[in-house]
Amino acid sequence: MVVPEGLTAAQVEELSEKLPAEVVSGRQQGGKTLRYLESWYVIQRMNDIFGFTTWSSQIVDLQVVVDVDGTKEGRRNVTYVARVEVEVNGVRYQDTGTGHGLNMSPGDAHESASKEAVSDALKRCCRHLGNQFGLALYDKKFANVSRGSRSETDDSSDEDGPENPPSESQPPSPDPETEVRRKKPGEVNAEIDVARSRLEVDQPAAGSGLSRFIAAMAKLRLAKGPVSYYSVLDSLGYAKSNEITSVDSQKLVHKKLTEAPDIPFDQHLAELKSMFYAKGHGEFWTMWMSTMKVAAENAPEEDRPAILHALYAEFSKQEKTKTDG
Repeated sequence: MVVPEGLTAAQVEELSEKLPAEVVSGRQQGGKTLRYLESWYVIQRMNDIFGFTTWSSQIVDLQVVVDVDGTKEGRRNVTYVARVEVEVNGVRYQDTGTGHGLNMSPGDAHESASKEAVSDALKRCCRHLGNQFGLALYDKKFANVSRGSRSETDDSSDEDGPENPPSESQPPSPDPETEVRRKKPGEVNAEIDVARSRLEVDQPAAGSGLSRFIAAMAKLRLAKGPVSYYSVLDSLGYAKSNEITSVDSQKLVHKKLTEAPDIPFDQHLAELKSMFYAKGHGEFWTMWMSTMKVAAENAPEEDRPAILHALYAEFSKQEKTKTDG
């Protein structure tokens, strides 16, 4: 195996793997099923494979190209075009994306459209890195998409992908009631809305690959909390799960975490809050919590995994921003 300069053998192995079918989302548009990756998943995979401090992104250009009253009800119809640059180990990729917003509030329409455009452009940049970041979806035969049984969903803010992969790799249609509830203004913010569904991950089997192990570790982190999770990793000399490449080490870490007791949601929140403040991100914890429609500890049971997932993503983002700065 040829290892390009600046990459490790483990990174090359991960980048060479097929895209898991279970992470491919789909939505109906124009009578066709469009397939794509969620933006949070792409960012998570970039962090998992390359690490928080070895890649970065920046907005090169962001412009509004449409801003009109789009309906008789007076809702503002807005479209943005963004150009984003992603740098990985000194190599830069640029691409463009579009975003659309339709809302009674002009401010909300602009916010939605601009975020969608940046998200779209970011993902288009990352696809240059291969199958793990959605390039596999542009092959109509889906030869580099592995067969799977799980799926994840996202809202319409993510990039359109190709249509109709082979039936054995298509995710099942989401429950209509879940879709309606997810798209209504609810008790949680947009970040949680993006992260809400399909967070369940199967326990990995031996030899199933590093990406499968990382996914299982993410599930354990949601159950055990940051104190137990990072204590176990630290006791074995690791800082994050993508450093654990041997199967024997993966089994040992997974076993130790499985044996640790699950913690209740309110304790998990308390541990996360301490982690934010210990790393100097207290103000972002406060800002993030202020976006909640209800107090986080009172969130419905079905929303709690997504809240924790989104908080971990926010913490990772702030750690990366601090390092880049």
